Amino acid sequence: MNSLRYAFRQATRRPGFSVTVILLLALGIGATTAMLSVFYAVVLRPLPVPEPDRLVNVTSPGPRLGGFSTGNSGRVDTVFSYPMFRDLEERQDVFTGLAASR
Repeated sequence: MNSLRYAFRQATRRPGFSVTVILLLALGIGATTAMLSVFYAVVLRPLPVPEPDRLVNVTSPGPRLGGFSTGNSGRVDTVFSYPMFRDLEERQDVFTGLAASR
């Protein structure tokens, strides 16, 4: 208890320094909490699907690096189009469901 009284007395002797230290601590704790919240939401949180360990990423072989071929839309980076996805979704019987992302 004596240490606490001594610390409070020292803090009141130099209020500018004490306020600066408290604000820096609050800023550091707030920034760390925000960064860890974002990290958890992006990296650590499990995917909102049943059995995420059974997910499969299906891709289409696209143009090779330095190649000149294009997808249906005329862009080199578009190689798995929406019509291709719909066709795969209708004709496949291996997967329980399909989802697309960009």
